[in-house]
Amino acid sequence: MGSEYKLNDFIFHSLYSSENIGEYLIFDLEKTDLVTSYVEAIITHLYEPTLNNKIELKLLMGLLMSELMNHPEAIQSYTKSTYDKVLISTIYKYITLNYNNASLSELGEMVHMKDYQLSKFIKKMTGTTFIQLLKDMRFKKATELMEYSSYSIERIINEVGYENESYFYKTFKKQYHMTPMAYKKKQEGKHESL
Repeated sequence: MGSEYKLNDFIFHSLYSSENIGEYLIFDLEKTDLVTSYVEAIITHLYEPTLNNKIELKLLMGLLMSELMNHPEAIQSYTKSTYDKVLISTIYKYITLNYNNASLSELGEMVHMKDYQLSKFIKKMTGTTFIQLLKDMRFKKATELMEYSSYSIERIINEVGYENESYFYKTFKKQYHMTPMAYKKKQEGKHESL
């Protein structure tokens, strides 16, 4: 389907379809002064009503839609499932880059979601919790450091963001069925035999 039909199809589907599939459009027109002025005027009319407010709002919306239709090349169409995939990818990226100090509230601010909404979304999409994803990433990084660095266990624990050493030892042993020191020695033995 050509990009010139995306807006028409979107409007038609929104008006006449009983399905709510969460489709939305993004217009990449940030440098278009006319679109910006229409949007600003609409916002102003919403918060500072005038005598002919309804008529002016309808006219402004018509002008805005007309201007958007003049730029079909700038339209990107998404569905809710696409948004979900982008959001879960953003969550994984955040955890991967910030595993040593990540927090649900910081991630929530970043993706503009409340903590409880984000928790539900993560559970729905991954089958696990934010805390578990974070723990898995921390252990992954810790085992990489044990295998490929000469860092002490204490330094590794600190590097991956654990403040409580005994908790790290306990959860590590539960997951890997050996202590961190035994794991590190096992990895060092592998490299020596090569």
